[in-house]
Amino acid sequence: MTGISLTAAKSDVAILMPVFVAKPEFRAALQNELTKLQAHSREDHGCVDYSVFVDANDLDRFILYEEWSTEEALHAHNEQEHVKNFLDVVPDWLVRPLEVTRLRTVGNGAPEGP
Repeated sequence: MTGISLTAAKSDVAILMPVFVAKPEFRAALQNELTKLQAHSREDHGCVDYSVFVDANDLDRFILYEEWSTEEALHAHNEQEHVKNFLDVVPDWLVRPLEVTRLRTVGNGAPEGP
């Protein structure tokens, strides 16, 4: 497996936004694999949302929105074979390494700070 890590410190909810920019010749293959990953991941325990989007202005750029009920659920998801297999093949298809942004809600009583 590559050196990609999608986990962090333990907390209640885990929300991630991984971004993948495909080499043009691998766009269709990446889209296909992301679609399969989405279907499998939605079945993983603790998955609240797992949606794949394509940038309307850059068809080589795919954005994942992941929401997990707990950090533990995210960690268990990342240990699934469908995730490991995806992360093993995808790096060669990308213009640059995938970027992962961790998100948290703001307002409505959400905690402030890091």
